[in-house]
Amino acid sequence: MFGTIPLIRVNYTIGQLVKAAFVSEQSHHYRSQLMKLLGEYFSTQSVLLTSSCRSAIYQIVRSLPQHKVVVPAYTCEVVIEAVRLANKEVVFADVDKSSMNIKNYPELDSDTIVIATHQYGILSEIKALVDECKAKGAVLIEDCAGSLGGRIDGQLTGTFGQYGIFSFSASKTLHSPTKGGFIIAQNPEDLFVIKPLSDLATDHGKFRLKQLAKGVGFCLAKCRWLSSILFRFSKTNHQIATSPNNDYSYHHEFYEWQAHVVLNQMVALEKLLNERKALFKKYDESLNNSKITKPMLQNDGVCIRYPILVSNRDEFIEQCKRQNISVGTGYNRLYCPDTYENAHAISKEIVYLPFGNGFSKKEIERVISVINSIQ
Repeated sequence: MFGTIPLIRVNYTIGQLVKAAFVSEQSHHYRSQLMKLLGEYFSTQSVLLTSSCRSAIYQIVRSLPQHKVVVPAYTCEVVIEAVRLANKEVVFADVDKSSMNIKNYPELDSDTIVIATHQYGILSEIKALVDECKAKGAVLIEDCAGSLGGRIDGQLTGTFGQYGIFSFSASKTLHSPTKGGFIIAQNPEDLFVIKPLSDLATDHGKFRLKQLAKGVGFCLAKCRWLSSILFRFSKTNHQIATSPNNDYSYHHEFYEWQAHVVLNQMVALEKLLNERKALFKKYDESLNNSKITKPMLQNDGVCIRYPILVSNRDEFIEQCKRQNISVGTGYNRLYCPDTYENAHAISKEIVYLPFGNGFSKKEIERVISVINSIQ
């Protein structure tokens, strides 16, 4: 097999990006259509498009009067970034190593916001948390960046908390060039109190060209031999921002041309979700390497990753690399103290495999064969 099997493949095409380049920002047609479809899917009229999932967190947390924000000890650094930018206190909660979700919450009260994550789409114990937050007067934000389409007892993730936040980045289920997100709320009034960030907006034209160029790069990386070249030069270092102006995810809106790209995927959402479910099941049934720990399989979950835990991670990754398999390593930069042992253990052991839409049967069989052969 020539070239490297990439970690992800975006759902949009270069042709769609070319069309997006000529979409007028004077119209709100595509954004209106996207919000309409999202509202119908979640049975709500309370939908707000955002420049990113981190921006959604920032806008909600900033608008609320509570001062403490509970977050998983194992979480993406942008969650911490958004909370700190909103000038709120971060409170860490320990996570379960098998589910990678919060297992023990600190004492909650009316001065607390809880960000409950369905990590990588692995469903959390959200129903018990809903009851706890209601009893203590805490605000619940459901982080569904990785769980779009997942259901718990038939109810969609994102509809349990006062707010549900979602992402359109390239590593998620629906993709816009190259970021984006949205918020849903139980009460329509809650979205009106979220202060817009339009005062931070910068030049639309330059932003569009830069993001479309990145989008073309993602499209080219669908090809295995180009993936070998592009991923060699990809940057993975991140730094915590100290002001919203340090990252475009905060000082841009979600544009009409981005909505145009996402709409093409939204109409095919169920197909995309079913493909991801089938791929998760294929991995779960076929991977039999005793040296890896597989994630918990949940029939109603829809994941954005297939994360495994490996004790000898460096050697494992090197063997994947030699076999032309791209793998990821999760959140390597944690901000919780070392006493949160499960979170740090996950960070040191996690490897996630090529996952998403657009992978061929032959490619997945190749991945499975390589993973099972590693000693």
